[in-house]
Amino acid sequence: MDATQVTILVILVGIIVFFIKSRQADAKKREVRRQHAAEVAAARATERADVLAAFAAGTPPKITVQNVVFIKDERPIWSEPAELYEERVTSRKWEGGSKGISIPISILNTKIHLGKTRGRLNIERANVPVASGALVITSKHMLFKGDTKSTKTALNKIISLDCAANGITVAVTGRAKPWIIIFNDPEAGEVVREAINHAYAAPQA
Repeated sequence: MDATQVTILVILVGIIVFFIKSRQADAKKREVRRQHAAEVAAARATERADVLAAFAAGTPPKITVQNVVFIKDERPIWSEPAELYEERVTSRKWEGGSKGISIPISILNTKIHLGKTRGRLNIERANVPVASGALVITSKHMLFKGDTKSTKTALNKIISLDCAANGITVAVTGRAKPWIIIFNDPEAGEVVREAINHAYAAPQA
C-alpha cells in the first residue's frame, strides 16, 4: 500500500468516524429532548391533578390575573394560556373557466366572443389563530384576554359550551359565531371544565 492509498484510507476512516459521532450526538440530543418533554408533561400532569383536587375540595387555587378589571364581588377562578381562533377566508380562486372562440366581423371591425365563461369563484375558509393570550374564568364572566383581540361575556349569556381536552367552543347570545379557543396545554380541558363548573356554582348576584 503506497502513501496515496494510505492517505485515502485515513481520510475515509476519518469521514466514517465523524459520521458515526455525528449520529451518536444527534441521537443523544433527541434523547435529551425526549426526556425533557417527558419531565414537562409529568410536571403538568401533577399540577393538573393538584388543581383538580383543589376544585373537588371546594378550595380552588388563588390566582392573579393581570390587566383585567373586575366588577364588585367578582373574583378570578382560573386562567388558561390559549389562542383565539376565528373563521377566515384563506384563499380565493377561479375554477372551471374556458376561453371560448372569437369570430371576426369585418363590417363592424370587431370580434364577437362565444362560449367564454369565467367559471366559478372557489372560496376556502379555515379557522386561524387571531390572538394569543389566556381564557379567564371568573365568578361572573368568561373572557379571552389577547395580545391583539379580547372578548368577554357574562356567564348567563353563554348558550352552550363544548370543552375538549385541547380547547373549547363557546356559543354566546347575540353572536353569530362561537368563540373557538385552543389551549397551549393540549390536556388542559379537564381543569377548564372544573373551573367553569365552579364558576356556575358561585352566587351570581
